[in-house]
Amino acid sequence: MTIRRTARFLLVLLALAFIGSIFWSFWIDTLRPSLRQENYTFAVVETGGFLFAVLAAGLMVYSAYIFLRNMYALWMDPDFQLRVHVVQHRKEFPREVVRRARRENAAALLRAGLPALPWFGLGWGFLLIGAFLIRTAEGNL
Repeated sequence: MTIRRTARFLLVLLALAFIGSIFWSFWIDTLRPSLRQENYTFAVVETGGFLFAVLAAGLMVYSAYIFLRNMYALWMDPDFQLRVHVVQHRKEFPREVVRRARRENAAALLRAGLPALPWFGLGWGFLLIGAFLIRTAEGNL
C-alpha cells in the first residue's frame, strides 16, 4: 500500500496546519495573557505541561501507527489467514488442529501488538506529567 507523493504532501500539510493551530491557540488563550500579567512562573509551568501533553499525543499516535502496521502485516500473512480459516470452519477440522490454530493466532496477535505497548505507556506517562504541571500551574492541585 503506497500513498502518492501529492497525497502524502497534503497529509503532512494538514497535520502541520492542525498542530500549528493547537500551538497558536495555546499562545493566544494561555501564554500571551499570562505574560501580559507578568505571571512568568505560571507561563513556564503551563508551557512545560503543554509540551508534555503534545509529546504524549505524538507518542500515542506513533504507537497506534506501529500497532496498525503490525496488524496489517499479520493479516496479510497467508499462514495466519489459513489458521483463521481453520478456526472459522472448526467443524470441518479435528479439535486439536483448531486448538493449535487458536493458540498460534493468539500468540501471533500478541507478538504483533506488543511492540506498540511501550510507546503507548510512555505516552500516558508524559500525559500524566503534563496534566500534573498544568493543574499545578492553575492552582487546582
